[in-house]
Amino acid sequence: MSPLSRRRYRSRMSSARLRERQRQRVVDAENAVAWLEARVEQLQSQIDQKRQLQRSDPLQGEQGQQQEHEHQGAAGEGDPEDFRDRIQGLAAGINRMAGHAAACARLMAELRATASALVLRPAAAAQPPDGSREPPSRHSISYIVDLE
Repeated sequence: MSPLSRRRYRSRMSSARLRERQRQRVVDAENAVAWLEARVEQLQSQIDQKRQLQRSDPLQGEQGQQQEHEHQGAAGEGDPEDFRDRIQGLAAGINRMAGHAAACARLMAELRATASALVLRPAAAAQPPDGSREPPSRHSISYIVDLE
C-alpha cells in the first residue's frame, strides 16, 4: 500500500470513528432527555398526590410521609399548634417539590434542544489562536461543539 493510500485509509477510518462517537453522544443526550422526562413526570405525580392528600385531609397527607410524634396519640389528639406546624411543613415540602419539577423541566428542554442541534466538527478546522498552520498532533485531536 502506498503512503498516500495508507493516509487516505487512516483518514476514512478516523472519520468513521468520529461519526460513531457523534452518534453515541446524540444517543446519550437523548437517553438523558428521556430520563429527565420520566423524572419530571414522577415529581409532578408526587406533587399532585401530596396536594390531593392535603386537600382531602391535611393531617392524613402528612402522616403518609412522616411517622407520628411519640408524645401524640391517635390522630386528632395533641396540640393544635403542632398540627399547624406540620401543615406548614407539608406545604413547604410541596412548594420545594414544585420548584424541583420546574427546574427539571427547564433542564429537560435545554437538553432536548442541545441533542437536536448537536454538531461536531474537528477542532483542527478552526484557525489556531496564534495563527500558525501547524496540524494538531494525532494524539491531541479535539472537537468543537456547534449549537446551531
